[in-house]
Amino acid sequence: MQSLVQVQNEFLKFLVGKGLLSNERGLEIEQRAATEGVTAEQLLIREKIISEEELTKQKAVFFGLPYVDLIGEHLDPQILKTIPKHVAENYHVVAFGKDSGELKVAIIDPRNFQAMAALDILASQESLRLRYHVVSLSGFEAAFKGYEELKGEV
Repeated sequence: MQSLVQVQNEFLKFLVGKGLLSNERGLEIEQRAATEGVTAEQLLIREKIISEEELTKQKAVFFGLPYVDLIGEHLDPQILKTIPKHVAENYHVVAFGKDSGELKVAIIDPRNFQAMAALDILASQESLRLRYHVVSLSGFEAAFKGYEELKGEV
């Protein structure tokens, strides 16, 4: 029998619509996330309902942004240090590419408008346009290790 109660979380609704999650499972995730004080995304990954990278790919589609996998990638230190380490760490963003005045920025949460505002200021100082890509937490952590290879504080 079809449930009359629908998932409220827009991203979970999206996953249900894509057939990656049943409405019933979405409701369960929504309720458990609220009870446990975690995000639905964290619960989906922790319970291995959807892999972290697949969830990130779906988040990218949901937000209309490209997805980037930075796990195992070696980033150019000159590009990486475009965003100071403390900014990258605070906002969970990392610069990973640059061409024609455009800086490619990986961001874990595209809803983090504070991060985007801070990066807009940095970009304007360097006369750069920003192109956001959605990255998983694991991808961000792998890329962030590149800061350790830089000499001195960035």
